[in-house]
Amino acid sequence: MNFIEQITMWGKGDISQGKWMMGISIFVVLPLLFFLLKNGGSLQKGMVLPLGFLVLVNLGYAGFILSSKPKYRAEIEKLYQENPSQTFSREYEKMKGFDRSYILTKYLWAVSLLASLIGFFNVSKEYFQGLTIGLALMFFGLLLVDVFLHNRLKLCLAALST
Repeated sequence: MNFIEQITMWGKGDISQGKWMMGISIFVVLPLLFFLLKNGGSLQKGMVLPLGFLVLVNLGYAGFILSSKPKYRAEIEKLYQENPSQTFSREYEKMKGFDRSYILTKYLWAVSLLASLIGFFNVSKEYFQGLTIGLALMFFGLLLVDVFLHNRLKLCLAALST
């Protein structure tokens, strides 16, 4: 497979994930937030803020992916036709930078998840326990998103490095 086909596959995978992120945020987590706000006690109400932030982040990032990836592919294809070697090397280095950033954020989300779980056992008020559970769920959701995006990027990088 050539460079453009790899970029296309990577972009299509990211677009598919962006659609899933939007769908899960709108049809699963958003109704859960309304349920927790309306029917929950203080434990459940503590979970609302981090889960609401997770919905906003997912919707924003999914919107960014859905709007930018199709344009990115077209732009890269045009640049590749003009100067293949320079475009390949520039984009390959950019992808390696994304790889490093995904590694960093995965560790950040994992440490934050662990800190939230430890925090759960160190607070006594129900609202703050709910807040730490919500933070743990938020960091788990962010970790999950980055794991899928990073795995797809690693596949593309491996294919391009051969």
